[in-house]
Amino acid sequence: VRVTIRMWYFQLARAWSAAPDLLRWPGGDRNMDDGKIEVWNVSSPHHKVRVDARKYQAMKDVVLRLLPDAAPGMTPADLLVAMQLHLPQDIFPGGDKAGWWMKCVQLDLEARGVLARAAKAPVRLWRTGG
Repeated sequence: VRVTIRMWYFQLARAWSAAPDLLRWPGGDRNMDDGKIEVWNVSSPHHKVRVDARKYQAMKDVVLRLLPDAAPGMTPADLLVAMQLHLPQDIFPGGDKAGWWMKCVQLDLEARGVLARAAKAPVRLWRTGG
C-alpha cells in the first residue's frame, strides 16, 4: 500500500510540474487571476478573504475621494449617505450592498494603514496618506 501511495504521489508531482494549470486544488488557486482581490481585516489581522476586485476597487475609489485628510474625519453613516451620488450604478444599482462593501473597504484600508480611526466613540475615519 505504501509503495502505491508513494508512486501515486510522484506521478502527481510529475504531472503538476509538467502542466500546473491543468491541475488545481479544490476551490481554485489563490494566485490565479480570477477577478478577486485579497482583503485584510483590522479586527482580525490573520484573517484574509478574497472578494470581487471590481466592486472593491469601485468602492475604494469612492471612499478615498470622500474621506477628509485629517481628524476629526467622517462617521461611516455620513460616508454612506455622501457616497450614494458617487457610486457607479452599473456596479451598485440603487446603492445595493453599498454598506457591506463600504465596511469591507474600511476594514481593509485600516489594516493597511491607509485610513485612521478616532480613538473614542463615535467611529470617525480619515485618510492617513499611507
